[in-house]
Amino acid sequence: MIIIPTIAIHRDPNFYPDPEKFDPERFSDHKNINPYYYMPFGLGPRNCIASRFALIEMKTLLFKILLNFEIEPAKRMILPLKLVKGAVGPSSYVEGDFWFTFKRIS
Repeated sequence: MIIIPTIAIHRDPNFYPDPEKFDPERFSDHKNINPYYYMPFGLGPRNCIASRFALIEMKTLLFKILLNFEIEPAKRMILPLKLVKGAVGPSSYVEGDFWFTFKRIS
């Protein structure tokens, strides 16, 4: 079995200048980034067959949450967040836990 560590590719300075920096603009159309540099669902004939469905589901869920709730940091969440270098996984980039309050919008 061959395993490709995509997180290593996603954080490689050869592909992304300053990969630790949060920079959503790096993915804008005018940057012309090679589409094979970012591959959360794999690529080619053996990529995740449900990748499009998963993305639509997540977008729908996020839309419904933002439509129906006000989201604020909970009192026990420590602010400002401290970033962790070399973390693996989306929730591992900050020290501590994420605590939010959701208030239903009437």
